[in-house]
Amino acid sequence: MAPLINRLASRFGIIVLVIHVVLLPVLYVQLDRIVARSLQEMFITEIRTYARIVADELELGAGTDSEQRTRALLENILLSGEGIFAELVDGENVLHVQVAPGSPAGRFLVEDFEFGQRGDDVYYLATPVVRAGRELSLRIGFDERPVGEQIRLAQQRILVSFGVYFITALTLAMFLGHMLARPLARLQRVSRRVAAGEIELKLTVESQIQELRDLAEDLERMRSELVNANRRLQTEMQQRVQEVEERRRLEQQLQVRRRLETVGTLAGGVAHEINNMLVPIQLYTELALEDLTPASPIRADLQRVLESARRAKRVVSDILVFTHQPDARVLQTIDLADVVREVLELYRRISPANVRITDQIDRGPLPVQGDTAMLNQIVTNLLSNAIQAIGEQCGELSVSLGPATADEVAAAGRPPARYVVLRVRDTGHGMDDYIRQKIFEPFFTTRQAGQGTGLGLSVVHGLVESLGGAVTVESAPGAGAVFRVLLQRADRSDTAEG
Repeated sequence: MAPLINRLASRFGIIVLVIHVVLLPVLYVQLDRIVARSLQEMFITEIRTYARIVADELELGAGTDSEQRTRALLENILLSGEGIFAELVDGENVLHVQVAPGSPAGRFLVEDFEFGQRGDDVYYLATPVVRAGRELSLRIGFDERPVGEQIRLAQQRILVSFGVYFITALTLAMFLGHMLARPLARLQRVSRRVAAGEIELKLTVESQIQELRDLAEDLERMRSELVNANRRLQTEMQQRVQEVEERRRLEQQLQVRRRLETVGTLAGGVAHEINNMLVPIQLYTELALEDLTPASPIRADLQRVLESARRAKRVVSDILVFTHQPDARVLQTIDLADVVREVLELYRRISPANVRITDQIDRGPLPVQGDTAMLNQIVTNLLSNAIQAIGEQCGELSVSLGPATADEVAAAGRPPARYVVLRVRDTGHGMDDYIRQKIFEPFFTTRQAGQGTGLGLSVVHGLVESLGGAVTVESAPGAGAVFRVLLQRADRSDTAEG
């Protein structure tokens, strides 16, 4: 009930109803009094004028010569006017004439000065008549009931007019309230939709009322300001989220780099110590082999010792590569596309039948600063790792080479520049976050013993870092992996085949 009463149209109707309930009775009473007074005064004026005219006729005429003629004259007076009875008084003689026996009064009482006096429905009037020097009194009684009926009829008409006016005013008030409420209701609906998220809706009204148009303009201005503020806030929030994500990513990269540096420092120290021990082993073994005859029974054992020492030295060399201590080499400008095509041709021949190799290499040279052997080792280790990740199931190895995008450069944490990116994608078993963060550590491997040393990806990482590039990886369990190697592009004019 309360929501219905609180509506604008209902409020308009209630206000109009209260105003009319208070004012219409007062107005009706005053109007009724004016109409009744007017009709009564008109009635009194008319009958007094009529009585005076009749008196004048009696004074001038010869109707009073005989009682019979006088009675006929009085009857004619009553029939031509609103009289009920009439009598002519001449001293003690009274000539009385009455229209009908059922008249309200049968004899003259006292002259009335107001309408409705004594409540007998007869207005009594006495008019002097001077005839032949004698003063007679003409007394006439007029019926008040027709005037009373006119007054009641006027009252009914006033009531009907007031009723029609009241209903019309109430209807117009409800209609005007509805017309005023309709643009406000539209503003309310649009405002709710804006609040629900449809912020592009315009707050406008179709109304000729200036106040409503001003209200809609103010609301639209406020909506625009709020939308702009919301967009600025969303932009700031997105920037803040991106900054937080970028900071978290950089912190993770820093942690991985520090861990790799720590492990690399340790591995480098161990590698140097091992290398110092391997040098005399290899040297004395070679000297012992030179002193032995080809038929010596221990010659084969010393050959195995020498081969093992050489393999150990290669492992030490790989460790030194991981610690960013590669052999001293002269870097050249090399077309990376040629190196990738050469390694792909080899792997297409030796890869298992269950692995399908595809490539997408941009036409034209893709020059980078490096060493052919280093670049060959990077590509070889990545392809070998991808094939081993696919395993015995049927899978695909995709290799692409081309200019790096801005997102790839940003993801690698490299400064803006022109980079060449090598993408190696496999459909293998993938990796979780824990394994993905440790794959570049030396000797870390998920394979069984005897299936790998865990140095392949660490060597790739070391070689790429030594060339001023970066390696990133994207992977999820069961979704394969994508390795990206970014190397800064070199000027083609310095290209030298290596």
